[in-house]
Amino acid sequence: MPSILIVEDEKIVAQDLELTLKGLGYSIAGTADTGEEAVEKAGESKPDIVLMDIKLKGKMDGLEAAKKISDKYEIPVVFLTAYLDSKKLQKAAHAKAFGYIVKPFEEKNLRTTIQMALNKKEEMKKLASDASEVKLDLYNRKILWEMDNNCRISASEIGRRVRLPKGTVNYRITKLIEEGYIKRAYAVVNVGALGYNHYRLFMKFHKTTPEIEKEITDFVFAEQGCLAFSVTEGAFNIILDVAYKDIGGLKKFLENFSHKFGDFLLGKNISYVTRVHQFCKRFMLSEKAVNPCKFLADYELLKSCSADIVDRKVLQALLKDARVNLMDIGKEARVDWKVVKYRIKKMEKNGIILGYTTDFDMPKLKQEVVQVNVNLKDFSSIPGAIEFFRSRNVCMAAYELLGKYSLCLKISVKNHRMLKEILEGFQAKFAGSCISLDVSHISSEYPSRFSVL
Repeated sequence: MPSILIVEDEKIVAQDLELTLKGLGYSIAGTADTGEEAVEKAGESKPDIVLMDIKLKGKMDGLEAAKKISDKYEIPVVFLTAYLDSKKLQKAAHAKAFGYIVKPFEEKNLRTTIQMALNKKEEMKKLASDASEVKLDLYNRKILWEMDNNCRISASEIGRRVRLPKGTVNYRITKLIEEGYIKRAYAVVNVGALGYNHYRLFMKFHKTTPEIEKEITDFVFAEQGCLAFSVTEGAFNIILDVAYKDIGGLKKFLENFSHKFGDFLLGKNISYVTRVHQFCKRFMLSEKAVNPCKFLADYELLKSCSADIVDRKVLQALLKDARVNLMDIGKEARVDWKVVKYRIKKMEKNGIILGYTTDFDMPKLKQEVVQVNVNLKDFSSIPGAIEFFRSRNVCMAAYELLGKYSLCLKISVKNHRMLKEILEGFQAKFAGSCISLDVSHISSEYPSRFSVL
């Protein structure tokens, strides 16, 4: 039911309008009799539309108030006036009017004008959305694709691949960051190669308040062992990846967490991660092209590699920003940039650095991110399950686990119908091997605070 703010300094007219609008099925967001009050109430109630008398008592007339409301809150305004001449029309147009109603108004005219204004508002929202989508043209999608596969690639190399000048590539990357498409660029570090154990924690809460939820988020986000952290809606409220060199580190974190938030913890599950697969986001370029696996951390086959303080400072810099230049890393690590270059190459060769990738704002890319948790009868079904989601170009990452679940998949879908079709297809294909499956919608994700120092 659309809500309407009435701005009219004649009390009888305002009351008549309110009764008529309610009879037409609209809700009343409030009434005001001055321009100043109209601007204030528009900000408070955020109505769908404002009915504004042009001539108001006080210092601010309806035209000025309408312009302020339109500029500040983007709320459409329909003007009320006793008469309409060319001069008023010109001023009303400058105030971005969505329509006009001449007093005394007729019910039919009132309804038609309001509906036309609401329709115009929806059209303008669609145009704005389309305009935003145009910004993400094929060149930008190709740049995002290259950044997803290797965000340390130079602007010159990206330019060569997408056929754009280096300066244009740098400009576009800057704009993509400013507009929020690119959230962060970081190195993918194989924690197993550094001697860490990777755990995935699932937590469910109850009786929390927004304040408590913020405290939980802040507490988890500050944990130096945190690899990845997602707030979800579904079977669990938080899915948390952590890495510690021994079980004592995990135990200490859980003890501290339970001491602070144990009263709100309804349930938790701990799994040991044995492999992590990370996939290319093929949906950015073509839904038909199959997304290959770009990174694989296999903790079962790895031996711990030595990493001194210089290596760790280099890694920490790349975890924070993978596009940072060698000289800046050298300053941080207090070594020459050539030493930094050598150390990076060595860590890439030893499997400590698996690659460099980028986190995107998935809703801006018209994608919903979902966590699918699967319990399979035996481990031999895991490769087929991963292949099922990968071949449909929805799989962003897959985690092989020892614990309640055999496999966790992070997937991206356009809408609920697409998700439903994929899950139904999976359950039909793996009916004999899938014990259980649950889904959590990821509402927000936080960058890693993992520290190797």
